[in-house]
Amino acid sequence: MTPDLRALFETTFPIASHYFALHWVPDDPWRPEDAHPDDVYAVLRLVTFYLDESGEVSIRDVKEQGMLVVPAQHRQDPRLEAWLRGSREALLEVMQSQDWTIDRDDDEAQSADNSLVCMMPSDLVCHDVLKLARPRESEDFKQALLGSKKRLGHMLFPPRVG
Repeated sequence: MTPDLRALFETTFPIASHYFALHWVPDDPWRPEDAHPDDVYAVLRLVTFYLDESGEVSIRDVKEQGMLVVPAQHRQDPRLEAWLRGSREALLEVMQSQDWTIDRDDDEAQSADNSLVCMMPSDLVCHDVLKLARPRESEDFKQALLGSKKRLGHMLFPPRVG
């Protein structure tokens, strides 16, 4: 990872709401043997929390996963910082939209198939939006991420994408 990209990751992570957090695990050397030399891989950790019987916030689950975060063809993309910032804002909105489900008992909240509790870190990284020509600024990337059920839009709770 280049120093510039490392600095971007340091300012992007962690992304956290009251009950969810996505962390970058710096200095983890994980990468597949067949990786393109210019691909950027990282290990991300998704931590989910719950309210225990006493009403205290406790860790429910920790999922750590190595993954491709920036494909080689986008490594020099001048929009990389805007994409990371837009991704951060989109994930924060998803996390905050799901925070209210944590202390509820009803079926709607507990059995939601779009719950972050059921996700892996790789479900939260959508580098495919870098293939789109239209997004230029972080807000453009945020809207592209949240406006599609194939990306992060299906994780908003309650669902907003038709």
